[in-house]
Amino acid sequence: MKVRFGVDVLNNPQAWDSLDQIVDYFITGRHLWDINDVDDIENSDWIQEDIDGRAGKRNLDTLQRCCTDSIYSPESRKHRMHTITLLVTFYGNSNNELMPDEAKRCLSEPAYVAVENQTSDGAFLDAMIHAFGRNQLRDAQTEGWWEYAHLGGFGEIEKRIEHIRAKTMGSLRILVVADSDRRYPDEVTPTICKVESYCDKVGDVPYVILRKRKIENYLPISTLWRVHVPKRFRNIYKAFVSLKPEQQDHYEIKTGFKKDKNGHAIVPKEQKALFQHVPRKILDDLCGGFGDEIWKFFESARENITENAIRLTGFTDPDEIHRLLDWIECQL
Repeated sequence: MKVRFGVDVLNNPQAWDSLDQIVDYFITGRHLWDINDVDDIENSDWIQEDIDGRAGKRNLDTLQRCCTDSIYSPESRKHRMHTITLLVTFYGNSNNELMPDEAKRCLSEPAYVAVENQTSDGAFLDAMIHAFGRNQLRDAQTEGWWEYAHLGGFGEIEKRIEHIRAKTMGSLRILVVADSDRRYPDEVTPTICKVESYCDKVGDVPYVILRKRKIENYLPISTLWRVHVPKRFRNIYKAFVSLKPEQQDHYEIKTGFKKDKNGHAIVPKEQKALFQHVPRKILDDLCGGFGDEIWKFFESARENITENAIRLTGFTDPDEIHRLLDWIECQL
């Protein structure tokens, strides 16, 4: 978060212990000191009354470093992290204006990425962070500055997020990331409706609906083939890579198509138009899918999942994952 100190707290000794502790977050990089007027801070009682003391020197040094960093930080970083502003003041009247003790507690709390399944969805997002070289985002997770919130199904989205809200001081910093469950392009699914309905209603919970059907549809299968796709999946793999991108994006990659009594693929009516020109042999080979545990490739083959491979897999929207990771950083 971007943190600004009101003039009232800079000149009130009751606030200074909290301000000293908040400065720790600027030193570690967890939060950003939003310096509106450096002279107001340098000349404040908070700085001047201890300017020769240990805390005063540290606070002044940190102020000067933060001023320098704000001037020379790359523009590409400025628009991603620390987009939410918090004013520390005794006269606040909103979640973005908190008293010193409240602000200290708010800044100690993690941001959240809410997902349906913390294990599989977490593995997907961790793999994307690794592939795109978002080291600061990875390090922030390691430090506990953000974490996954397990929803256990989007039918529970309101209950789970409101539980987090109830224990949160200040602004709620949470991003919902959801599979689309789309069987064809632009389908409006029950999952999409649940997420959009709740998030649009409350107004302070941003969300990202993945364009493809499921997280597993983002696996760069060509990369995983070189690693250890089991032999029993090789016909499925060959059939899958022969599909057009929009067909790959909406194929039920875990369970595939069901079979009729003659062993031929049953293409759901909602997908008949999408798959109408695919040869029967290919459709039949797509029966059964890659299995429920294909998500584990996000863990076991992480070193082979690269940004370039992901962009190629996302042929119809190569910047989608880049934007998703930006959204996560915006919550910090």
